[in-house]
Amino acid sequence: MPEQLDDLPVKFFCSCSGADPDEIVQSLKPPKKSPEDAPKTPPRSKKRKLTPKSTPRKTKKDQQRAAPRDWEAIYSVVEELREDRSAPVDTNGSEALPQRDLGDKVFRFQVLIALMLSSQTKDAVVGDAIRALQAHGLTVKSICDTPAEELNKMIQKVGFHNNKTKFIKQAVQVLKDDYDCDIPPTAEEIMKLSGVGPKMAYIVENVAWGKSTGIGVD
Repeated sequence: MPEQLDDLPVKFFCSCSGADPDEIVQSLKPPKKSPEDAPKTPPRSKKRKLTPKSTPRKTKKDQQRAAPRDWEAIYSVVEELREDRSAPVDTNGSEALPQRDLGDKVFRFQVLIALMLSSQTKDAVVGDAIRALQAHGLTVKSICDTPAEELNKMIQKVGFHNNKTKFIKQAVQVLKDDYDCDIPPTAEEIMKLSGVGPKMAYIVENVAWGKSTGIGVD
């Protein structure tokens, strides 16, 4: 078997010095380390699980916000600015437009229709549409008997008039069948009518029934 090249210098040295080549090779090898000589690594510490701190639940009292500073002064300025009642809503709003001389039921119904037409529409346009409907006959019975195409033509300048025609026709049928041609007495029931949301329902409740269970915010 041929000798390894790494052993040749050792063999040459041994032949000159008379030393045992195996002993020299063994002395050149690094000593074997026993398992006991191996450095001991410290045991890993278990990671502590972090649990989120539970936040106390806020009570209704905590959730109540304090009134803004100087709100009374600001409100008095608004009242002063509104003294002349010259805004379009003063002549074309849901309080001004309905016919009060035709009875409470008709008045409340016209309040509802004025609010249903008001969304995404200027007050002056709502006023023109309501007056056209009043000339036609703005009662639950007359609108029930009016074809949808004719109703849509009378309110065609109102925003989203196609949808509003559909919602009004659905609503008047409910009023006729379930409320004796009157409107629901609470905002919660008013919201169940087609095309009526919370803001509209709270305003209808306030103007038509003279009570407030919420605030209509635009």
